[in-house]
Amino acid sequence: QDLKVENVDELKVRMKESIVNAKTQMADDMISERLLDALLAKSRVVVAETTWEGVANRRLAEMDNELRSQNSDLRTYAAGQKLTLEELADLVRAEAKVHVERAVMIERIFREEKMEITDEDANAHLMDVLIQNQVRQEDAPRFLKEYGGAIREEVIYRAMNAKVIGFLKSEAKITEPAKG
Repeated sequence: QDLKVENVDELKVRMKESIVNAKTQMADDMISERLLDALLAKSRVVVAETTWEGVANRRLAEMDNELRSQNSDLRTYAAGQKLTLEELADLVRAEAKVHVERAVMIERIFREEKMEITDEDANAHLMDVLIQNQVRQEDAPRFLKEYGGAIREEVIYRAMNAKVIGFLKSEAKITEPAKG
């Protein structure tokens, strides 16, 4: 009843659809990651250390705040992952560096290919941000007023990323892995 299905057969159909959708999304995400990794390996992207270190420090602070709201902290989280706090910080820094380099590369391709973000693109990605942040429709104006600048940047980046990934997929030769 909580899942709003009439019977077990309908539940099975929904579960199967959900699993298929999740697998499709995972495969699509993997292709995107591999395309970006391959392109990054062949590109020369220079990013100041302070840029990606700033991103890493913000991410660590966000993680710490989130963990503290759950009566935990970074050290406890790291230990649960069988890492020291320093090893966790190093992993976050490495991830931040890759994300910043990818963002620079994506922006470069976006500009070189003279791509544009339409209002429709922006609105679709704005809706995604609102949904991911579990913002109810009636709370959207307050949320946008409070976080408008950050949300604008996120929406623009997501729209650019989607355009560039779509372009890369259309230009790439993507094959199924050999079975065996």
